[in-house]
Amino acid sequence: MSDRFDSIGDTRHTMTKTIRFSFFLALALFQFAAYAQEIESTLLFDIEKSQQFEKERSFPERAKRGGETILSLPFFDDFSRYSLPTDNPDIPTEWQMWTDDYARINNTFAASPMTLGVATLDGLDETGYPYDFTDQYAEGPADTLSSLPIDLSLFDASDNVYLVFFYQRGGFGNSPDEGDSLFVDFYSPFGAGQWVQQWSLDGGDIETGFTKVAIPVNQPEFLLEGFRFRFRNEATISGNYDHWHIDYVVLDQSIDPDNFVFDEVSMQYPVGSMINVYSAMPWTHYQSNPESFMKDDITYRYNNLGPTENITSGWRFQYEDMTWDFQDQVFDVSDNMGETTQTASLGGYFFDPEVTDTCATFEVTVFHKPTDAHLQNDSTTVKQVFANYYAYDDGSAERAYGVQAAGANVAVKYQLAIEDTLYGLLVH
Repeated sequence: MSDRFDSIGDTRHTMTKTIRFSFFLALALFQFAAYAQEIESTLLFDIEKSQQFEKERSFPERAKRGGETILSLPFFDDFSRYSLPTDNPDIPTEWQMWTDDYARINNTFAASPMTLGVATLDGLDETGYPYDFTDQYAEGPADTLSSLPIDLSLFDASDNVYLVFFYQRGGFGNSPDEGDSLFVDFYSPFGAGQWVQQWSLDGGDIETGFTKVAIPVNQPEFLLEGFRFRFRNEATISGNYDHWHIDYVVLDQSIDPDNFVFDEVSMQYPVGSMINVYSAMPWTHYQSNPESFMKDDITYRYNNLGPTENITSGWRFQYEDMTWDFQDQVFDVSDNMGETTQTASLGGYFFDPEVTDTCATFEVTVFHKPTDAHLQNDSTTVKQVFANYYAYDDGSAERAYGVQAAGANVAVKYQLAIEDTLYGLLVH
């Protein structure tokens, strides 16, 4: 659940009384669990996906990658950056690898992803709303994720062209049930062209991690200019159900599927908040005692997928044109294989309270020095926002929470640093 204490207005104004409070929320949720005091359920829509949809269409229309565009091998996307069609001028056209945007690229739904970011297929359309509003039990075709055309005309069966990808059921979202399926189709441009199913998986089993799949592309009807592949799912299409998370998609030649070699150290999640207790707080409240609100350490997660050595990492903080760089406080990660949580001291650093008088936003970046195969997942940057609200959460919502018993309450307490006025409460 995502909640916000919103102290809208001029926080510079001195208030006449100290406010201490608790919020009591009566949350009406669907699919209550029988006899449970506290319940957890699936979201019926995804406001973040909806906001992403609106954002990517809020810019003046520009020519998207597609049309006559033909990609060449290798094809790679680990969803560590936005790669769906977009009009956003800040996203280079060459990042676009897909022709549709029904899937959602995100950093929060998958558990222990291969690298930073995944593409999630669910029961919602590209706007974040259910495909079917009328029937809560409706099931059927849902999302697709279709590649741009690729030139395979220079290859034959002896070249060992494979599509390799990793999938996870559910993660931190809703696990697909029996009858909910994930499919992979290949497109043959021969003649009039057609999609042909190559692989499928039912959703009934329970798996916690990511699983590798390798599909050969060795038939003559596919080894042509204009080959494409796509992922699609069948799900309950009346809400944010039946999640399949796709990660680390590779299409290339000379692949041995039994000895798939990584040259990769990647961030796994965005770095978290740098302030104690809360993820966000009003700037004027932070300014009252900045040292006490800062964490002593910076913590982040990375994944060393292969025999990568001699990679170091560091971090920096930025505010507009000012940079506080900690590159000299680096450490070797070459001895750590697999997932690692790294913690390092901030050395008493705190965000400069003098940079502004009403609000401030700092960029926090953690990085690896660029010595491996894919540089786009070697760093992660998040914004530490000091505006006019308090929050515990990270701003994303993967599940819904509430209480079921008649007359029950939920209390969420925020202790204000200075006197202020409460104007509103924001809840996902």
